[in-house]
Amino acid sequence: MEEIKLIADGYTYVFPKGGLEETIIEIYNGNNKELKQYQLSEIYGVTPARVRLVRYALSLAGLLVDEYGEVVPAFTNLEDEVSATLEMIGEGLSIIEIANQLNISTTTISRIINAWNLVLEWRGETYHRNDILEVMEQNEIGTEAEPYESNDLTLSELFSGESIPVGALKSARVHKLKDGSYSKSFTFDPQRAHSDTQMHSYEELNEVINNFTPEEVNLDNHGMLTEVFALSDVQLGKAHETGGGSKETIERVLQSAYKFKERILRTKPVSVIITDLGDGIENINNTPQQLCTNDLELGEQIRCFRRLMLEVIKIIAPYAPKVYVVSVPSNHGEIRNGGRKPTGTPENDYGIEISFQLQDICENAEQECLRNITFVRPANKQLTAVVDLENGSQIAFNHGHKAQGGIQGQEAWWKNQCFAEMPGSHANIMVMGHFHNHQVMQTGGKRWLISCAASEPSSDYFSSYSGKSSVRGVTTFAVNEKGVPVFIEIL
Repeated sequence: MEEIKLIADGYTYVFPKGGLEETIIEIYNGNNKELKQYQLSEIYGVTPARVRLVRYALSLAGLLVDEYGEVVPAFTNLEDEVSATLEMIGEGLSIIEIANQLNISTTTISRIINAWNLVLEWRGETYHRNDILEVMEQNEIGTEAEPYESNDLTLSELFSGESIPVGALKSARVHKLKDGSYSKSFTFDPQRAHSDTQMHSYEELNEVINNFTPEEVNLDNHGMLTEVFALSDVQLGKAHETGGGSKETIERVLQSAYKFKERILRTKPVSVIITDLGDGIENINNTPQQLCTNDLELGEQIRCFRRLMLEVIKIIAPYAPKVYVVSVPSNHGEIRNGGRKPTGTPENDYGIEISFQLQDICENAEQECLRNITFVRPANKQLTAVVDLENGSQIAFNHGHKAQGGIQGQEAWWKNQCFAEMPGSHANIMVMGHFHNHQVMQTGGKRWLISCAASEPSSDYFSSYSGKSSVRGVTTFAVNEKGVPVFIEIL
């Protein structure tokens, strides 16, 4: 067979003339404009994986260059990891040891080594061994690993001896090696691995509520008004954020409630509205990450949020002659059948169910201030709740997840609701959550739209790609006799 020889970085590489290697080099170096990589597997009777492997190897050898004469990287954004892998394999480390040290998958390490072995083969040198005889089981977070010669192991048991917390794991594999032993490899999120966040129980967080001590606050007296404590997007159970987890969220909400109590002691309102504007819990069926990032199981999220809402009510209710507690359905509150598929009508919502439970508790309470609370929820199969105030004004409450595009999108949604004469179409004020951003808009003449702040820990994912963040807390405001929101602030 006729051969060709190419030299790069002082090494001589030998290939069959007219073979796959020479063709890929011609494509990348601009000498063959007709063929594409995806056609090569059919032309040469090899798998697409083999084409990729040869391409990787030619890049590692420095034989593929771009239009500027620069060497095409074999593994994009992994240049340092490739160099480290080749150094470690030369030191005799196994694929699993390299993968765990570099925090990348054994599959990627195997591809790097297999490509490098091909480079060595072209040079006529001895290539490295592959120490993985068989990949036995690839496990998503939360599933079980099943080695052939042992009982079923959960991820917690499998990684109990590691310094990486299970909540930080992204993937895990069990391998059977050539000597018959078993080993394990994993990839993890470094930010979560070094976080101080820990799993909590209901009992722990109940103690946080019982032992919480508020800061002292001073507010001016503004006269007789209706006061609104617009609690929104608590997402209890959400953790691994720069703002902490459930414990920090509970403390933030309680501090807001005590500040609001001090406020209404001075303003002496004719009525108070306490809201759950939705997303009271984080849930486990909105994103795949929730199974890893939550610090509360779903049942404990529900119990803790119900207990937190009851405590907020107990803090505020004694200081107003009339109290409304408003709850609305939301996306994180939806009861879903796996994935992102809601089941049933809007009433099939954890937040709405908690509202019914709170009503049962308060109606049977010893304290008169709790028995006299009016609980408000949307009408059947609706998303918007409405409260008619003593001064003739009307306030509507909606989570806001059916709108798109921030407060401008919520304004457009509300206009369409008005046109269809849906609940809230006659309201002076529409109060919404969902976008975790405190904004106020005057619209439609004498109407007002208030988009509320969130009490969740933080939204690091949103901040990382948008560069934006919002003040955490509870949006509070008063409604005067003209139906206008006044004295708006985040507590």
